[in-house]
Amino acid sequence: MRGYCSVRPLTGQEQQALPIATCFNDAVWAAQAIPQVIGRNWRANRTLHRFGARYPSLARIGQVAQQYCTV
Repeated sequence: MRGYCSVRPLTGQEQQALPIATCFNDAVWAAQAIPQVIGRNWRANRTLHRFGARYPSLARIGQVAQQYCTV
């Protein structure tokens, strides 16, 4: 992040969005699994389970990344 931001600094809005942005790809991945679990036991779906387990870590990575890109 420090190297990227030395070439292209993030705006304040981009910096604030980092915790959510780091989760976006996995959120899309989980959303694609939803049609497969409609009417079924969604708690047993491995994709949704993995997303739920990864989400807090991904958000934390975004929070840490904020520290390296100051405007």
